[in-house]
Amino acid sequence: MFLIKNLKLKIKNSRHHAGGFTLAELIMILGIIGILFTIGSRTYVDQKKHFKFNDSLIQITSLIKTARNYAITSRAAFVNGALMVPPEGYGVHVKRSPNPGESVFTLFANTGDQPNTWDTKDLTEMTFTVPVDARFDAILKEDKKTPVPKDEAVIIFRPPLASVFMSNNDDPTVPGSGIETLFLRFINPNSPSGKENFIFMNRIAGFPEIEL
Repeated sequence: MFLIKNLKLKIKNSRHHAGGFTLAELIMILGIIGILFTIGSRTYVDQKKHFKFNDSLIQITSLIKTARNYAITSRAAFVNGALMVPPEGYGVHVKRSPNPGESVFTLFANTGDQPNTWDTKDLTEMTFTVPVDARFDAILKEDKKTPVPKDEAVIIFRPPLASVFMSNNDDPTVPGSGIETLFLRFINPNSPSGKENFIFMNRIAGFPEIEL
């Protein structure tokens, strides 16, 4: 009888010991949780930055496509208090800034005095400022491998077929300033290799494309 009681006591103590943790074990577990939390937080932040970069490219191509759709549908705009279809269509003005978070893409109704550019008399429809997580690096003409960087460009779609005019000259009003292709170069500042992405526009095709 004594042996049975002693055995039960040993089993009880063994179970009690197995169900608990020592102080050293608790410290080790908390340390592992801390490491996993730090890794998870960094991964989340990096993924969020990459999402902002990719989302910026999508937003900009969407802005250009919107200008094209407005021209195709002959969308009317309010000009001097009255609705009218801009005969010179709609466009997107690109202004690159060397400072992160200051480059701006402007969708406008081409109602000003200069049909091949964006001026103060054009009607601004919407703007998109490139966030710091998507560095807008350069506006390139013709060939992205032999760049001729510029700080401004314009893409204009004229109704009813959305024929395209593009320029990245300092003065787009100069005769013959139109170009056939345009590359907008972005660099992902959060990529270790400084990965480049391009938004490509061809005057004949008329569609913006994202090139990886």
